[in-house]
Amino acid sequence: DNLCQASINVSVDVTNSSTRAGEEVVQMYVKYPGAAVARPNKQLRGFKRVAIAAGATSTVTMTLPYRDVAYWDSTSSTWMVENGSVQILVGGSSADADLKLTKTITTCSGNAGTTQAKSVKFPDEAVSSLTCPMAIARHGSSIGITLSFESSAQYDINVFDLKGARVGHVAGKLTSGSNFLPLGKTPLHPGLYMVSGRINGNEYSKMCMVK
Repeated sequence: DNLCQASINVSVDVTNSSTRAGEEVVQMYVKYPGAAVARPNKQLRGFKRVAIAAGATSTVTMTLPYRDVAYWDSTSSTWMVENGSVQILVGGSSADADLKLTKTITTCSGNAGTTQAKSVKFPDEAVSSLTCPMAIARHGSSIGITLSFESSAQYDINVFDLKGARVGHVAGKLTSGSNFLPLGKTPLHPGLYMVSGRINGNEYSKMCMVK
């Protein structure tokens, strides 16, 4: 499959082999073998919580948008995509032993026949950094969400733990620039959290690590 624009769907079957009903947070990661630029070992690019009856199998489908394979080039201050292979891995955690290679796709930058990266602009993108590890940060003793807006933005963002309980919420309107939004007095212990919400009418959902 090629991912040259828009998005691609990834589907996996999840089976509950126990004798009791249960829930699983299915996580989707991507890797960039042979990338010309330094990329993380793997990046979380989607997750979905699913309830499965005892002995049952559920098909889980997640979407990988084109912009989620781009990287920020600080030299040119633009998003870049290079031609190359992207491995999609799905599992119940980030541990390599829990991940299964589900699909290998090819990304397109528009520079046919080369691995050269090309600048890409994403329409209606008001937020330049709502991705881990930028989504949750510490400023001194405070913990909150850091967002960088290219223009004024209306936001409503929630933070959930992996059990689905809401542990933080921020909402309001900010002008352009980098902003730190404190989550209040609720302590966030080290671990993974789901960050989701709406910014200027666009929906965002990421999993972020609190260290």
